Amino acid sequence: MNLPIQLHVQHSGLEKGTPIVFLNSLGTDLNMWNQQVAQLSSSYRMIQMDTRGHGQSAVSRGPYSIDLLCEDVIHTLDALGVPKAYFCGISMGGMMALNLSILYPSRVEKIVAANTAAIIGNESAWLERANLVRMLGMGPVVAGAAGRWFTSQFNNDHVDQVNVMLAQLAKTPSEGYAACCEALSKADLREKVASISVPVCIVAGELDPVTTVIDGQFLVEKISSSRLEVLPASHLSNVENPQQFSEILSRFF
Repeated sequence: MNLPIQLHVQHSGLEKGTPIVFLNSLGTDLNMWNQQVAQLSSSYRMIQMDTRGHGQSAVSRGPYSIDLLCEDVIHTLDALGVPKAYFCGISMGGMMALNLSILYPSRVEKIVAANTAAIIGNESAWLERANLVRMLGMGPVVAGAAGRWFTSQFNNDHVDQVNVMLAQLAKTPSEGYAACCEALSKADLREKVASISVPVCIVAGELDPVTTVIDGQFLVEKISSSRLEVLPASHLSNVENPQQFSEILSRFF
């Protein structure tokens, strides 16, 4: 296992019980889950954490791997004395949740993997983006993010909320973002997801241009104990449809 680094972790909700561990998407931080935490805090123990290289977690030199990011999660659970957890991840965090259930099935109770895929994008595009942010910073990525993350209607109707998310992206350390791009460039779970034995809920965004409903259907076809929920949203469905997303969590967990 990798040597542990300093990771930013936040607790809320109940003090005891099996926690829901929230895993953020590329270029965001643990605050992307604040609406779910507010809606579910009376019923669940919850742990939010910033992925390595994001938010207030430490940045180590890349490249990273999905396996490395999952080891960080297991180190965190060990430090907190948590033997087993529910996991909810979106996009990169959703892929991490799937990989956790492959590598560490004894630590996983159930997972919700939202707006994700067994393979996201292609290697060359991720490596180009990693090089771009190392050379020019986060500005070029921030410029096109709203159109990838949200529908045009949400962008028009929720300007303040969109700006909060874009501010998270802008503050993401360039090296942390680039190193996670490199992790995604190599991440391919297509031949592994069939081994997942824990219950899985796949959440897809009907209008998601990044990880499509077809990507979600592929996962459901491969994972025996899985189901698919489709929300009228783009890529960050938990932000665009927070109430419906939280209801899915509550029913499934």
